[in-house]
Formats: sequence, C-alpha cells, structure tokens
Amino acid sequence: MIESANMENETAAEHFHVALVGPENNGKSILGTTAPGVKLFFDYDQKKQALAGKKDTYAITFKDPGWPKMPEAAEEILDMLNGLESCWFDLSQLKDKRNQLVFPELQGKKTIVENVMHDSMASLGRILMTHELYHSPELRRSLKIGPNMEVHTPRGFDAWNAEMAGVVQIVLRTFSWPVNVFCMFHEQDEESPDSTAEKPKFTGRISVYPVRYRNLLIKYFTDIWRVKLTQVGGVTIPRVYVKPDWKFDSGTAMLLDPIEEPNIEEMIRKHKSRLAGGDGSAPRPAAKPLGPVAGVVKS
Repeated sequence: MIESANMENETAAEHFHVALVGPENNGKSILGTTAPGVKLFFDYDQKKQALAGKKDTYAITFKDPGWPKMPEAAEEILDMLNGLESCWFDLSQLKDKRNQLVFPELQGKKTIVENVMHDSMASLGRILMTHELYHSPELRRSLKIGPNMEVHTPRGFDAWNAEMAGVVQIVLRTFSWPVNVFCMFHEQDEESPDSTAEKPKFTGRISVYPVRYRNLLIKYFTDIWRVKLTQVGGVTIPRVYVKPDWKFDSGTAMLLDPIEEPNIEEMIRKHKSRLAGGDGSAPRPAAKPLGPVAGVVKS
C-alpha cells in the first residue's frame, strides 16, 4: 500500500503525532485530556484514576494476570486495535473478544474517537516483553523464586529487538488512523559515555526512558514536547516545552511559542490561526483548567 500527495498543498494542521516526554507525575496524562474531542487512553500504567472527571475521556486498562497464568495483555491490545478499526472508531460499538461491548453505557450514542493516547510507552514495552518471554523460551533466562514464582529476563538483544518491533508496529498502526496520536514517554538523566553502574556520570541533558526508545522519537514523531512542572509566580504548575534547548531536543511542526500553557486544544487553535496568517491571539474561550496533578503545589 502506498499513498501519494502534493506536499505543496499539504499542511501540518491534521493530524498530529506527538511524543509527550517528562518525569512521572508531571502532568503528561492530564495534558492529554485537554485535546479537542473524544479521547481514548490505552492505559498501560494502570493509572486511569488520574483521569477521573475529565470530559470526553475514555480509558481501557491493560494488565496481565501474573505468574503462573499466561500473559494476556499484549493480545488484548491487538484485539482492541482490530475492534476499533472494525467499528470505525465508534466506542459505542466497540466489542472485546467475547463479543461484549467495551463501553455498554454508550450503546446507541455514537462516540467517534478523535485522539488516541498510549500511556505510557515504557509500560507498553513491558507488556510486550512479558508476552514474548513467556511464549519464546529461547529468548529468556528463567529464575525460580520459591515453589510458586518464576521470573523471566531477556537472554540477549533478540528479546529487546522483538519488544521494539512490537512497540513500533502498534504505534505506526495507530498513526495510520484518522486521529491525533499522543505517546507518553518517561524521561531520565542522560548518562555520559564513561558512566558505570558503580560510578554513574551524567551530561546534564535529558533522555527518554528506556534509552533505546530515543530512536522512536527521531524516526516517527512530527512533534516532541517536554512536559514538566515549573515554578511560575510562586506556584508549581505544568508547562509544555515545544522547542529545543540545551537540556532536551524538543521539536514541533506546529506554529507555537517555545513554552506553552498546558492546553492542547488551545495550542492547536493557535497553530491554525497562525497557519491562516493570524498571530495566534484571536479571541478564544477561556483555557480549560488542567485539574489536579501530582506534585502541583504552592511554594
């Protein structure tokens, strides 16, 4: 399958593929709830409670039953991808593998997904790794802990490569959908080349966690935004950093300011205004409150 387009007539207005990078509990998920329209979170972190009360926001949590039961979450993710494509992204018709409605409360209420959130990428990778190590003994080392528990760890690079291939396939599949896609990445301090486990050394810059996912950012995303809590007027609140600086290589295909308020709908409005020749400051509704975020405090 190929697609062709005269790029002179194309714009970066529809649809967005955004990597949201930041420390844990700094507002990435809550920022996702400010996207315009219906949001569907693929909750790999089992933290959907953070989204409570958010309008037009739906979540599907994926978790494995734990040893000694067979991992199921990876296949359930694929089932949901298939189901969404089959029902044309209408949550009121989405069914699981048992042919049961996933959101029975929406029956008869057409609810088309406009934004997909992968939250978070590190946890998606763990789900895929757990699945492949269980089903492919040649990729794993096994450690028995007592009579009722067994731990699997990767034997070598083949396991990591298989995990990465699975992550890429899932993300690119959602990129092909007529929706905005947001992927949440955790961050960590970048280690210098001479760093060791015994004597860690750091460059002062920021990288993603796990580090091997850095290639995903470079290859596949049009926008890479860093989200972090920032001191503003005596209050610690989230800010969105969309342009590169000395600490992190943020980037955007949108016409935005280097630092933005945490409201995706407003960011898109600003971009479209500037794309049409405006300055992005046209009258607009008041920004929606971001709501509670772990770590937001008054100084």
